[in-house]
Amino acid sequence: MKENIKDNKENKESRRVQMTKKLLRESVIELMEQKPLNKISIKDICDNADVNRTTFYKYYGDQFELVKEAEDEVLEKLGEFLGNLKSDTLVISMLETFLYYIKENGYAYHILLNNSSDYSFSYRLMHVTLDKLMAERFNLGLDETNKKYVYNLIVMGAINTIDLWINSDFDTSVEELAELMYNFINSGIHAISK
Repeated sequence: MKENIKDNKENKESRRVQMTKKLLRESVIELMEQKPLNKISIKDICDNADVNRTTFYKYYGDQFELVKEAEDEVLEKLGEFLGNLKSDTLVISMLETFLYYIKENGYAYHILLNNSSDYSFSYRLMHVTLDKLMAERFNLGLDETNKKYVYNLIVMGAINTIDLWINSDFDTSVEELAELMYNFINSGIHAISK
């Protein structure tokens, strides 16, 4: 009986901690839309999240650590999403599914791609995509050195295209963008494999 009460108490605390951290992550992302991260104070974040500074420092050393956790969460969810795509799915359908996912989560991607203090989020996004999507689905018959450059070109081009799409308020349909990206990637792969 005592163990059951203790487990319930730990679950409540765990949920409370998760909720507090979520509020802080959402707060900093919201503030990053207005100003650069290095201009956002801990006070700004806490006031916006309605959390006291002592609580903030209980979980994070500074705002950069908080943003890193927000990035990690976004990348983890993306990795799970990409890992669940069936390997036999047609590439164009896979791109459409991926673009719908990005569109549904566009706000966080937009802020983190455009307002992070460095370019690490873009590179980490590229590596998650490479690991989960490109490497498993495109075997170009290239040696490892050249393959990494080709994959980098394709993925970074796709990331920049998606970022432009987000910044343009999704002005092109998912289907049109997926077809454009698919045709470009296919043409590039075809040209390289000649």
